[in-house]
Amino acid sequence: MEGPFAAVVLIDMTVNAEWRHTVSEWLVDQGCLYMMAHGDNCSLWDDSVDIANLEAFDWNFDDIPDNKHVTTTWHEDESLEEVFFFAKTCALPFSPLIKNVIILDITENSRETTMLLRYEAANGEDVTDKTDYLDLYATFWKKFVKASNGPLDQRLAFMGPTFIFMILCLLLWGLVDFLQSSFL
Repeated sequence: MEGPFAAVVLIDMTVNAEWRHTVSEWLVDQGCLYMMAHGDNCSLWDDSVDIANLEAFDWNFDDIPDNKHVTTTWHEDESLEEVFFFAKTCALPFSPLIKNVIILDITENSRETTMLLRYEAANGEDVTDKTDYLDLYATFWKKFVKASNGPLDQRLAFMGPTFIFMILCLLLWGLVDFLQSSFL
């Protein structure tokens, strides 16, 4: 990671205290200046990063310079979109030193594409009902990429229908969004 950053830590599985502390130390060592925790036991992550930040300066709060002080928040009663919106509008502009937001997704299943799409779409509105479309899109995109590495006949046989299905999903998502905004 280059330069100071903000981190959204998404906790979707239970981890032990030692692992949580190791990750918290890594965040502090890598230059995290703002950590937002969301999900299972998110307040424990808030405390863990605070402790790692204090440990890095021998438990002396007054010795922590401004460019090394990690601000932490936890968001247990907020939607993921609200947390992403907070990251964009509060954490990112919090310090002129912060140039990037990383998403640390602690889960058993890969959902990188979905989380990136949800972060990009976050505007403070809870769009949980649209998540199914994003997951479906992410699943088909992975199959599309995987099939694109196979033999030419396999790629052509799979890519056409997949592309059409992805377009239909996106159109359906747009139609649902339009209907909700027009009639609600």
